[in-house]
Parts: sequence; structure tokens; C-alpha cells
Amino acid sequence: MKCLLASISAMFVFAYSLTATLVFEKTYQKKSIYSGSEKVILSFPFVVVNEPTTIQSIKSSCGCTTAQMEKMSFNPGENSKIQVIFDPKNRSGKQQKSVTLITDDPNRPEISLSVEVDIVPTLEIAPRFVYWSKGSNSFEKKKVKLVANSTKEVEILGVNAGDPLIHVELITIDERNSSIEIEPLFEAGRQEFFRGAVDVTYRESDGEIQKQTVYVFVK
Repeated sequence: MKCLLASISAMFVFAYSLTATLVFEKTYQKKSIYSGSEKVILSFPFVVVNEPTTIQSIKSSCGCTTAQMEKMSFNPGENSKIQVIFDPKNRSGKQQKSVTLITDDPNRPEISLSVEVDIVPTLEIAPRFVYWSKGSNSFEKKKVKLVANSTKEVEILGVNAGDPLIHVELITIDERNSSIEIEPLFEAGRQEFFRGAVDVTYRESDGEIQKQTVYVFVK
């Protein structure tokens, strides 16, 4: 079965190369980085077959993503690459971007190259949701861990509950580890639902100030 699938795949690539003039090794790449990182550069190598080809223009899905090439016109047999550059500044989480090449190849006038960049916070906060039950005899303190994920310096600027009914205290353990103690200032037996938030503000090594939120519930 594996041999059959491999044969079908090889036949597909062969048939594709008979029609397309720009044949890419891959059209999708994925990378993980920490927030505050420099620009991400991903290379997409290709080979030119069959006919001379010109890339007439390049379109990007976002202003944070650009593309660079040494030249735009190629002859059969040439190998080259396009570099897709993603700027993660002021962005977080999974980012899916693409660039589209507009070519003079009538069989494949557009080629899309996709990148997925997972921007991991330099400061990991867990848990992000803290709960107490309504009607509790006491609302004990609960701890939230703060861990610097990268070797880059992270300076915690402060924690703020924004509600007088929530008391928070920042405890520094070492250079990479801290914690927050969160304590509701409710009377024992409280039955009402409550929702609040604790904001953690910190500065990354490049000077950017970030904020993450811990959500607090009594339910």
C-alpha cells in the first residue's frame, strides 16, 4: 500500500512538473518564536522547468509580511528562492500569512506561499482562570505561576486587580519565576456570582510593554 501511495505521489509530481514552470520544494512553512523576537525569514526554494518564466508581481496578505527575491525572470534549469519575511511586532498567538506570486505562466499564473508563525509569550502565566464556589465558608488564597519562557529578560512591572474586592500580591521567587496570590475579600457564604480580572504588565528585553490577564470567578 505504501509503495502504491509513493508511486501515485511521484506520478503527480512528474505530471505537475510537465505543466508548471516554477516547481517549489514546499509552499507552506511553520515556525514558533517568542514575543519580542526579530523578524522571521523563511526561504522557499524552487526550480525552473520547461519554459522561461517571469514573476510579474508579488502580493502580500498583510503589511507585516513581505517577500524578497534576487531577480524576477528565470530560464529553465535555474534554481532560486524567495524569502518571506514576517514582522511579529505587536502581534501574539498563531499568525497565518501568505504571499502570492503573479507569473506569466498560463498553466499556473498564481502561486501562493503560506507561513504560520506561533508567537509564544515570553512570560507564561498559569492558570489563566481562577475559580471559587458560591457559598464557600472561606475564600482562600490561590496562586498563579509566572514563568519567563526565554533567556531574554522579562521585567514584571506590576499586577492590578482593578476591583477592591480582589486582593493581589506579587511574589518574586528568582530571575525567571514569580507568582501572584489572589484572594477574594468576600464574606463567608457569599452567594452572588462574581467576575473580575487581574492584569499582569511586563516589559520585554526589546522595551515593548505587554499585558496578560488572569480571570477571576465566584460561581
